[in-house]
Amino acid sequence: MKKSVSAIIFAIIIMVFTFSACSKEYNREESAQKLLTLCNETRANENLTELTINEKLNENAQERADEIAESGEFSHIRPDGSGCLTVIKTDYIYAGENLAKGDGNAENIFKEWMASTSHKENIMNGAYTQTGFGCAQKDGTVYWVQLFVG
Repeated sequence: MKKSVSAIIFAIIIMVFTFSACSKEYNREESAQKLLTLCNETRANENLTELTINEKLNENAQERADEIAESGEFSHIRPDGSGCLTVIKTDYIYAGENLAKGDGNAENIFKEWMASTSHKENIMNGAYTQTGFGCAQKDGTVYWVQLFVG
C-alpha cells in the first residue's frame, strides 16, 4: 500500500513538473514575441527597419541564457572567459548583446533595456537587422539574453 501511494505521489509530481515546464516554454515564446514587437514599434518611431528573428540567434541566445543561469555570472563574459559574442554561430559584420534578469515580464525587461544607454543603443542600432532571444530560470530569477547581428 505504501509503495502504491508513493508511486502515485511521484507520478503527480512528475506530471506537475512536466506541465510547468511546458507552460514556461510557451510563456518564453510569448514573451520573446512581445519583446520583438516592443523593439520594432520603438524602432519604427525612429524610421528604422524592423528586426527579424534569426532562429540560429535564438539558439545562441538560449545557450547564453542557460550558461548565465547555471553559472550565476550575470556578465557579458562567458564562463570560459571568452566574450559574449563568441556564442554567435552565424555570419555577421556587427553584433551586440542585451542581458536582463528579474521576473520575466516582457514589458519590464523592455523598460529596463530602454532605461540603459548601452542596451537602448543596441535596440536602436540601425546596423542590426536580425535578433534572437533566450530565457532561462534559476532559483526564481529569470535571465533574458537578446542577441543582435547585422
